[in-house]
Formats: sequence, C-alpha cells, structure tokens
Amino acid sequence: METLTREIGRCCATVQPKGCIPFRYALPLHLVLDSMRSRSDNWRTSLVERNRMSVSVKSSAEVAPTPATAGTQSKVLAQRTLAARPSEVRKVFRAAQRPNVISFANGAPYLGALPFDRIAVDAQRILLESGERSFQYGASNGIPELRAHIAELMKLEGITASPEQVLVTAGSQQALDVAARVLVNPGDVIFAEAPSYAGGMAVFTSYEAEIVHVPMDADGIIPDELERLIGEVRAAGKTAKGLYTIPNFQNPGGVNLSAQRRLQVGEICRSNDLLIFEDNPYGLRIRW
Repeated sequence: METLTREIGRCCATVQPKGCIPFRYALPLHLVLDSMRSRSDNWRTSLVERNRMSVSVKSSAEVAPTPATAGTQSKVLAQRTLAARPSEVRKVFRAAQRPNVISFANGAPYLGALPFDRIAVDAQRILLESGERSFQYGASNGIPELRAHIAELMKLEGITASPEQVLVTAGSQQALDVAARVLVNPGDVIFAEAPSYAGGMAVFTSYEAEIVHVPMDADGIIPDELERLIGEVRAAGKTAKGLYTIPNFQNPGGVNLSAQRRLQVGEICRSNDLLIFEDNPYGLRIRW
C-alpha cells in the first residue's frame, strides 16, 4: 500500500514553481486519471509480487480477491464482512444498461409524468425564501415542518404519531439500516417473504441476522407457514426477532397481501412478540 500511496502522491501532489497554482488543481481531472491508469499495471505487479493487497484502476466489474491477498484482507476487514457476497442485483443493472434493453428489474418511476415545470418554480421559490437554511446543516431527524407533514400523512395509514416520533432518512434503505442497528442482534432470525427484496436482505445479514423465508401465494405471505416456521425456529433454540414484509406490490413477487391475511399476519406477530419491519414504498397507491 505504501508503494501505491507514494505513486498517487507523485501523480497528484506535484506543484508548479513558487507562486503558481498547485498542479493538482491546474491539471484536468481526466489527465490525472489517465496518468494513474498508465501506471496501474506496474502497481498491480509490484504489489502482488510482495504479497501485499493490490489495488488497480478498473471499471465497476467485480474483482475477486486472489489467494495472495485473501490473508491480508481477512486481517484488515471486520469479521462481519467475511460473509459478504457480490450483489446479484448489481449484475442485473449492468445487463439493463445494454442498448435496446427495456428493464423491468427495478421499481423506477416514470419520469415523463413528473411536473418538472412546477418543480422548477418551487425550487426557485425555496431558494429565494430559505436559501441559506436549505444549504445549511439541520436537525439530524429532519426539519420540523417535514416531520409534521409526514405525521399527518401517516394518518392515512392508520398510524398515529407525533412529529417528535418521526425520523427522516435518505430512503428506505437507511431506515432499514437504522432499525436493524438498534433492534437486531447477531443470530436473531428475521422472517421474510420468499423471495424478497435483495437490498432488505443485505441490511439484515450485514448485522449478522439469519433470514428464514416464508412461502407466498397469490394473496401474499401464507399465515400458516409463518406460524409453522416460528415454531421451528424457537424449537431450535433461536431468537425469532421479526418479520420483514413488503405488503403492497411485493418486491419482486408483485403481489398484494390480502386484507384478511394482513389481520392474520398481524395477530401472529403480536402473539409471538415479533417486530414487523414494514417496507411500504407503494402504500399510498392502495386502500383497503
């Protein structure tokens, strides 16, 4: 690693004569990267020969550790990362970027329906009225006005919450991460539909939870199967911690959990002291 650091330093930290702009600011970024790439083969060869962890300038393709680097990585990385595996979803996204491919792989919105003209007007108004505030640090749980609006919105879901009980996150992935961090212990069992959202599974497994998949049919998760699996997990001496579920337009199954089953699943979780991690990105599109 010292060799790589030294080479990057020579490439990026060289300065012009006294009184001139530093080289790293004057040279266009693409020229710096080209210079780094031209040396990448030498870096890779010298570092591998010395049985050091190699770093090369490559594309986004997955790079598997070589036998020479595996031992070093196991010493450097945290233990919980040793079970990590490349994301299969990432491979799908790469395939979807091919020309003439129409991807149905993710729940991306149809951007053509967005009112960009109205968004532009609102953005300009916000910058004029609250420009300094919008570019400054705020409360880590979200600005009060937004939390109050979310609390009102949650009433449509039958959830009564005060703004103080609302935590604004950068999407559902961070929300799941925060929930798992404070609620899930290593070895806890999380139940999830079979199959389920890969991103959600990755969050729970990153905190060393065990995932047990529950079969689904056209009406969603099967209550009897959930109850049976809870019993098996507890009989094995494991902790049944919670259910991760996507009740509306389940990802990737696409089914909706029926109204009757929602009551059944809720009662099973209540009677077994299971937490419910509800991932509901499409909830406002459906009413029961």
